[in-house]
Amino acid sequence: MNLNIDSFNLQWIGQSFLVPQETRLVFSDILKRLDTGLITFLIGPRRVGKSTLLKQSLNHIINEQKVKRTQTFFYEFEPGQTRQDLDLVINTYFENKLDKNSIFYMFLDEIQFIPNYELSLKYLVDQFPQARILITGSLSLGYKRKMAESLAGRILPIQIYPLCFEEYLKIAKLPQLKIFQESKNQLNLLSQAAVELNPEFQKFLTKATYPQAIFWPDTVPLKDFLDTIVNQSLNQDSMQFFNLERPDLISGLYKYLASNNGSEISLSTLASKTQSNGITIKKYLDVLEMLGLIYVLKNTLDPLKNINSKAKIYVNSMFENSWANTNHNNLGNSVESYVLERLMFSKSQISFFRDRNKEIDFINYTNKEVIEVKYKANIELDKFDFLAAKSKEIGYKPVIISQSQTRLNGFEYNNFTIIPACFI
Repeated sequence: MNLNIDSFNLQWIGQSFLVPQETRLVFSDILKRLDTGLITFLIGPRRVGKSTLLKQSLNHIINEQKVKRTQTFFYEFEPGQTRQDLDLVINTYFENKLDKNSIFYMFLDEIQFIPNYELSLKYLVDQFPQARILITGSLSLGYKRKMAESLAGRILPIQIYPLCFEEYLKIAKLPQLKIFQESKNQLNLLSQAAVELNPEFQKFLTKATYPQAIFWPDTVPLKDFLDTIVNQSLNQDSMQFFNLERPDLISGLYKYLASNNGSEISLSTLASKTQSNGITIKKYLDVLEMLGLIYVLKNTLDPLKNINSKAKIYVNSMFENSWANTNHNNLGNSVESYVLERLMFSKSQISFFRDRNKEIDFINYTNKEVIEVKYKANIELDKFDFLAAKSKEIGYKPVIISQSQTRLNGFEYNNFTIIPACFI
């Protein structure tokens, strides 16, 4: 194991980390939370961009905030390292570089590889109020109950989602970014702008919600790399962190969910298809969700209860083009997954609602919206009677996510908001 901390801390010899200059929308939130003195924890699936955000943050506090270079520390952990390794690298930094009387910044990458790391972090936060700590991990904060308990009141998690369309345009330095930025806050301009943006938006959906895909060479199949990421999560992470007994089951379950992206499922149906039982399926679904591979929505108009045991499962949009999804060319499903991720990015509480054969795609309790996704150039009035009735019943605002159209004709639809999907 490489415990030579100097090799990780290029900033000590006047260098910066080689990461893209363009930052993501969540970047300013990371910097604000970092200065609270609590542990900022970036969580999300493999390769979603957590390490890049961490290194951009370190570059920023040195180059923009003019923090003394030796008051910063970076280390990237590997599988097989222990809590003793964690304590050793921290103590080495403390003894050789750090002025403990001043504010200092610690950036710890891939912390999930260290068993019981939360104990060391708790000590740091409690003993050194001048510490500013940013960590990353590929697993959901809730995957280890004792971590949440031991770090209660000391941690600020930030879920990192796949790229949004604006970030893609910005990072790829595409000319369409100007059109997007000039139009995004003006409802009367959205429809015409969407007509110009949609070809690039559709290209983005099929490839580039995954950050590295933006500059992926056409000569190398992106699918092969995505397959590797998914397989590592399913065959390595799930076994290492959750001690699952059936690797074949979690792979088969994920493949079924990916092939039925956005579909309503029940535990009994999944148990029957996988020759398992409801308790096991529930456990494996929880693992897939904690790995960041899927999102689970419950069927309800009340966030405190379910209508029934069925749920809707969406696959993380980064992996829609992987081996598991045989229907990745279904643009409508891709748009639904994308809209859900943008709603979750805004920290909204989301469910869906189905009553017999009538369904509303998303209920946004935070903004009091009922949302239907119809990614078509022309949408028909009679498709939204249920949305109109249900929004009136619960007092929520009806919203349609479309391809470009921004208004409906008809008095009963005057209170609808229609937003092109590329602007979500």
